[in-house]
Formats: sequence, C-alpha cells, structure tokens
Amino acid sequence: MGCTYDSIHQGFCHYRKGIILWTNPGSQGWRPVGGLVMQGALKEIGIKHRFVYGSYRDTKEIEKITSYCRASAMKNSLNMSTIGTFGGRGMGQTCGAADPSQWMKTFGIDIDSRDTSQLLETAKNISKEELAEARKRIQKLFAEPIPENDQAERSIRLYLALKKLVRKNEWDFYTIQSFPGLGDEYSATCFAQSMILEDGMGTSTLVISIPLSR
Repeated sequence: MGCTYDSIHQGFCHYRKGIILWTNPGSQGWRPVGGLVMQGALKEIGIKHRFVYGSYRDTKEIEKITSYCRASAMKNSLNMSTIGTFGGRGMGQTCGAADPSQWMKTFGIDIDSRDTSQLLETAKNISKEELAEARKRIQKLFAEPIPENDQAERSIRLYLALKKLVRKNEWDFYTIQSFPGLGDEYSATCFAQSMILEDGMGTSTLVISIPLSR
C-alpha cells in the first residue's frame, strides 16, 4: 500500500527529528518533481528540513547530508536531558544567561539550578580514604607529583563532590560559576573541571555555554 503526500506531511508534523529530502538528478521516475513538491509542501507548513539536489557521486552534496545528520543526532541526544547549574552569571556576564524555557523549546533540555552550598558541604565531607584513593588515581595523569598542600586537597575534594552531586541528581552534564564566589570562598574549579572532562562528562565554567563534549 502506498502513502500520499498528505499522510507524509501529517507524520512529519509530529516528527521532531531531523528531516532530509534528497533528490538524485535525473529524469527517471520524475525525481525533481517529487523532491520539489515535497520541499514546497514542507516549507508551506513550516516544517524545518534540509533539501539536497545532487548526485551521490558529488562529495560536496553528500557532505550536506552527512553534516545535517550529525547535527540532528546531536540534537536528538540532547532532547530530554538535564543540565545542572551551580551558581549564576559568572563575573556578571549577562550574555551568558540562559532562558530555561527557550532551551526546553529548542533543545528539549531541562536546566536544574543549584547554589554552591551543598557542593561545598559535600566537598568538606569527603573522607580521607576517598581523598587518598582519588589522589593515587589522578597522579597517573601527571608527570609531576601533585602538591601536598591545602589547595591541592581542596581541588580534589571539589572534583569528588561534583561527581557525587552529578550522579545523585542524575544530570547529563553541568556548568558551574567559579568566580565570583566558589573560587574566592573555597577553591577555583579549574582542576576539578579538567578531571571531569577526563572522565568524559560535558561541562563548562561561568555558566556561559552548553557543554557538548559527551
């Protein structure tokens, strides 16, 4: 049983994934007609898509398809995910403020905000055993010995606390305000952030951007 253009359009209206229309040049099978009719119909009812008219032998045209597929896959992976935020505008950067409703509409991402009080409390409660185990594991990543001082200890504690809270809140990634606030009161986040990235989790500092290194 075949399907009509109308039924296809109705299905696309409820289809939130990336849509590509690809027409291979040639007169056989009325290829341009089908592609252009579908393209015009989607534009008429406002469904976002990419239309590609080109040969499969043309690498530039194929790149138009593959790049859109990669972008769509990234958007799909973000949908229904949650980003945790510690703190607010980093150093007063208004351009970094995110609109939760816009992010939910555009990416399907929920922004879960926290202050840094629980993070500080968790860091201070890291046991000596946890600290020693983490230091031993982390040391393998550095050529020079990790300093035996209070600042290094606080950085490791902050790293372990971040991991605990991210896991507890079931966040997919997070962002954190380091200055002013946390960096002045306890420790800068640079070391902890680098270790989180080493663990393969997306993160950013100053609450200025969405972390995508997943």
